[in-house]
Amino acid sequence: MKGLLIVFICFFQILKAENSTPDSLFNKLRNATHDTIKIKTCIRIAEFHKTSIPDSSLTYLNLAKQLVEKTNYHNWDGFIYRLTGYIAFQKGDFKETLQNYEKALEIFKKQKDNYNIGKLIYLSGVAYVYLGDYKKALNNFFEARELFEKNNFENDAADATIGIANIYGRLDNPVKELEFNLMALKIKEKLNDKYGVASAYINIGKSLSKQGKYDEAIEYTLKAIKISEEINNSKWLINSYGNLGSIYSMKKDFKNGLKYFLKCIHVAEKIGDKAPLGTVYGNVGKLYSELNMQNDAKKFYQKALTLSQEIGDMEQLKQNYYSFYEYFMDNKDYKNAVDYLKTFMSIKDSLINESTTGQLNELQTKYESDKKEKEIELLNKDKEIQQTQIKQQKIINYGIVAGLLIVLVFSLLLFNRLKITRQQKNLIELQKQEVETKNEIIEEKQKEILDSIHYAKRIQTTLLTQKDFINNNLNDNFILFKPKDIVSGDFYWATKREHLFYLAVCDSTGHGVPGAFMSLLSINFLNEAINERKIESPDHIFNFVREKLIDNLSKDGQQDGFDGILLCFNQKTKQITYAAAHNAPIIIRNNEILTLEADKMPVGKGVSEAPFKLFELDHKPGDSLYLYTDGYADQFGGPRGKKYMYKQLNQFIISISNLEMQKQFEKLDYNFNNWRGNLEQVDDVCIIGIKL
Repeated sequence: MKGLLIVFICFFQILKAENSTPDSLFNKLRNATHDTIKIKTCIRIAEFHKTSIPDSSLTYLNLAKQLVEKTNYHNWDGFIYRLTGYIAFQKGDFKETLQNYEKALEIFKKQKDNYNIGKLIYLSGVAYVYLGDYKKALNNFFEARELFEKNNFENDAADATIGIANIYGRLDNPVKELEFNLMALKIKEKLNDKYGVASAYINIGKSLSKQGKYDEAIEYTLKAIKISEEINNSKWLINSYGNLGSIYSMKKDFKNGLKYFLKCIHVAEKIGDKAPLGTVYGNVGKLYSELNMQNDAKKFYQKALTLSQEIGDMEQLKQNYYSFYEYFMDNKDYKNAVDYLKTFMSIKDSLINESTTGQLNELQTKYESDKKEKEIELLNKDKEIQQTQIKQQKIINYGIVAGLLIVLVFSLLLFNRLKITRQQKNLIELQKQEVETKNEIIEEKQKEILDSIHYAKRIQTTLLTQKDFINNNLNDNFILFKPKDIVSGDFYWATKREHLFYLAVCDSTGHGVPGAFMSLLSINFLNEAINERKIESPDHIFNFVREKLIDNLSKDGQQDGFDGILLCFNQKTKQITYAAAHNAPIIIRNNEILTLEADKMPVGKGVSEAPFKLFELDHKPGDSLYLYTDGYADQFGGPRGKKYMYKQLNQFIISISNLEMQKQFEKLDYNFNNWRGNLEQVDDVCIIGIKL
C-alpha cells in the first residue's frame, strides 16, 4: 500500500506541475531510463493532447499500455482507461467511452481512490446525457455530488451540480436549471476557478435565453467568451459561440446569429470535436430556413442529422428530426413531414417520460433526506450520552445521602415508570406508523393523479398552436392564456390551408380535466373539418363541428360543446370572415369600441340548432381586433370581491389599445393578477389581440 501511495503522489505531482510543457515532457521521455518514469511521462503527454490532438494522445496511451504489460506495473491502468474513455468521448463514441470508464472505475474502487471514483461516476453521467439516458445520467450526477461533498471536493461537487442543472434544462425546466447553475457559479467563484466560472456563465446564458431574457443571456455568454480566450479553452469557446448564435437567432438578429454559428463550427471542426456540431448544424439550417434559403437549410439539416446518427446523441437526433419536419411542412411535402414528425415523437417519448421526470424529484429528495438523517443521528447520540451521565450522577448522589435502601426503592420505582413509558411509547409508535402509512397512500394516489394531469397538459400543449406559427401569419399580436387548473377548457388554435389562415378562440364546457377533454375533442373536429373535409367557410365549419359533437356526446341529453369565435383570413384578398357562437369579437378604432355580431347559441347541443351565420369583418388599417372568452370578465376580486365584468374589461382594453401588443399583454396580465389578489381564479382565461 505504501508503494502504491507513492505512485499516486508522484503521478499527481506530474499532472499538476505548472512548469511542465509538451517539449519538456518529450525530453523527459527521451532521457528516461526507468520504465516507471516512461509510463508516467506518456500519460502526461496524452493528457496534454487529449482535446487538441486526440490521435496523438492515443499513440502515447498505447505506448504506456505496452510498458505496463512489459513491467507488470498495473497501478497505472485506471488512469490509462480513464484517458482512453475521454478521447472516445471527444470523438463522439459514447459507448466506447462508458466501457473504458467502467474498467477504470473498477480499478479505482479496489484502490479506494474516492476522488477518481467520483470523477468517473460524473464523467459517465455526461456520456449518458449524450446517449439520451437521462435517468442514468441523473443517478450518476447525484451520486457523484454526494461523494464529492462528503470528501470536501468542492470544485467537483460544483461540476456535478452543473450536470443536474443540464438535466433540468433538457426536461424543459429553465427556472430550476438556472437555480442549480447559480449554485455552481457561487462555488466556482469562491474557488477562483476560471475554467469552471466560464462553464457556469455558459450554462446561465442558456437558462436565461430559454426564459426570453436575451440581453442578460448575451451578457453572461460574452463573459464566458472573454474567460475562454484568456485560458485558451477551445471547448468553452465552441459552447459560447454556439449559444450566442442561438440567442441572436431567437432575437431575429440573423446576421449575428450566423456569424457566431460559423465561428463555433470553425473551432469545433479545427479540433475535431464532433459532440456539439449536430446541434450547431441544425441551428444554422433553421436560420437559413428563416431567411427562406431552403436549399442551404436542407444541406445543414442533413449534416446535422447524419452527425447525430453517427455519434448516437439522442437529444440532437430528436431536434434534427423536428427541424426536418418543419422544413417539409414549409415546402408542402406533407408525406415526409408526417414521417419525420412520427420519428421525432417516438424519440421524444423515449427521452422524456414520467419515470425520468419523477426520478429527478425522487433523487433530490433522497439526497436531502440522507443529510438530515445523519445530522439527527449525531444529535441523538449526543443527547443519549448526556442523559446517561445525568442518571449516573443522580444515582451516586442518592446513594451518598439516603443509602442503599433509598437507592433500591428508587430503582424499583424507576423500573416501573420506564416500563409504563415503554408501553406508552410503543402505543404511540404504532399509532404514528398507522398515520404515516395512510399519509403515504394518500400522497401516492395524489401523485398518480397529478402525474396523469401533467401528462394531459403535455398533450394539450402539443395540440395548441405554437406562437411562432401564429406570428408567421399575423405579424403583430399577443396571446394571454391562463388556465385555472393545470389543463384548460379554454383553447386557441390555428391552421392554414393554401391562402386561408384560420384562428379560433373557444371556451369549452367546464374547466380542468373535463374541459381539457372537450378542448382536445373540439380541436380534432376543427382540424377534420378544415384539413380533411376541405370545408372553407367558418359558419359551415361550426355547423360540421356541432354535428360531430352532438353525435358523439349528446346522445343522453348532455349539452356539451363550446362557445367561441372562428376567424378566416384570406391572405390574397385581405378579406376577414368569421363565425361566432355566443362570444363576439370586438374592434377598437380611434379609441372607440365596435362590438361585432354573434349567434346566440353554442357549438354543440343547445336550445337552437339553426345554421350558423357567416359574418364579414369590416376593418381598416390601424384597427385592433380582440377575441376573448368569459374567464377574465367573470373573475372575482377588487376591494369588494366582485366580478370584473365585460364593461370594465372593454374600457381597460380601450385604454391600452394604443400600446405595442407585448405591452398590452403585460398590462392585461398584471391587471388580472392585481384584481384577483389572494382570491382563487374562477375560470380559464384566454384573450388574443391582433393589430390589423
